[in-house]
Amino acid sequence: MKDTDFYELIRRFEPVPLDGDMLRFYVKRYEPDELFEKLVFEKVMKNKGTARVMIVGSYGLGKTTFLNYWRTRFDVPYPRSPLEASAKKDIPIVIKVTFDEDPKKFLHSLLKGIEKGFKKPGWIYYVGLNQEYEKLFKYITQVVENVLTRYERLGRVDLDTLKSAISFILENTNVPLVFMIDGFNLSESFESLAFWFDNLLQGQNRATFVITLTSETLQTFRMRYPFIVSKFVEIRIPGYTAEEMKKVFMKRLEDFSTEDNPYYPFKEEWIELIWSHFPILRDAIKVAQRALTYAAKEGKLREKHIELAIREAERAVETTVLFELDELDRMILKALTELGEAGPSDVTRWLKSQGYDVAKSTVHYRLKEPLSKKGLVEKVGKSGRRGKYRIADRRLIELLRYL
Repeated sequence: MKDTDFYELIRRFEPVPLDGDMLRFYVKRYEPDELFEKLVFEKVMKNKGTARVMIVGSYGLGKTTFLNYWRTRFDVPYPRSPLEASAKKDIPIVIKVTFDEDPKKFLHSLLKGIEKGFKKPGWIYYVGLNQEYEKLFKYITQVVENVLTRYERLGRVDLDTLKSAISFILENTNVPLVFMIDGFNLSESFESLAFWFDNLLQGQNRATFVITLTSETLQTFRMRYPFIVSKFVEIRIPGYTAEEMKKVFMKRLEDFSTEDNPYYPFKEEWIELIWSHFPILRDAIKVAQRALTYAAKEGKLREKHIELAIREAERAVETTVLFELDELDRMILKALTELGEAGPSDVTRWLKSQGYDVAKSTVHYRLKEPLSKKGLVEKVGKSGRRGKYRIADRRLIELLRYL
């Protein structure tokens, strides 16, 4: 292969969310894509309705790429002629932002997103043909002059003013607005937005809200703000199967495939090998990129490049997981490394022998909640008090022995 070919392949396997022209490598699935199309896209685009949807999934399953793809589907261009304008009267304004735990910064990004989403190419012409969009333009101009400019130049706009500005626009326009909020994370600061946000959801407006978040965040969100979560439909992004992973590879390898090998320069068994180690899409993509980087030096992708990339990625995953834990969690994992399968009582005794004065109830909670939910330990044997735990990912054991 030419160096330019390897460069293009490496770029296709960049382990970041797809966006822009890279979205041509996006692979649609029944869940979540076909569900989203029926429950949200068609409702907004064909039925003039609104939707409230939470896109739920773990790290690396493609929530941001999913949002980027559907943003392009919603973000249709403005009509360029009177005839086209008479047929297209409802052009959604798409506002895609990344969630910020600072309430002021978050609301500023929403307001700025409304302005940016409205002023896409052709807006000046279309405003002159459609009264609803002309009215929205006047409201946006008013907000820009009175709120955004003061915030950006002086930073002297209080939270209530920002809330009122967004509410004012939503309450006074019949133009469909699609808010896409990526990476929602519940924090104490959300308390200052909760009831205002709930009022927006209940209001008679044309706003659609699509939020991405993890399962853990959703669980906490539901416990603390059930009145908000109950207004949303959940669409889960499931993990990938081996067959789905191969579809992703085939899509990204378009233009390189040969008649005898649709996965060229990979082999099908290499893809199976990568998937068996890394069923999370982002991690599998990282391995593919590493392997291609090694192969570029030799001009051909070989099995040794796959194996080397897998080993390197495993070490990176293991180290990252362990160093994100606090000391007690690491020592609990080390206890299971030494003891094999053990219950909370056994682990507590081992910790005390190492000088850690910790209660059995604390150990039980750590095993049952954070360590189990992160997939680091798994329960074996009988349920209830006699249940035992063991290291779920055997690759961690060797690394834990040296802690």
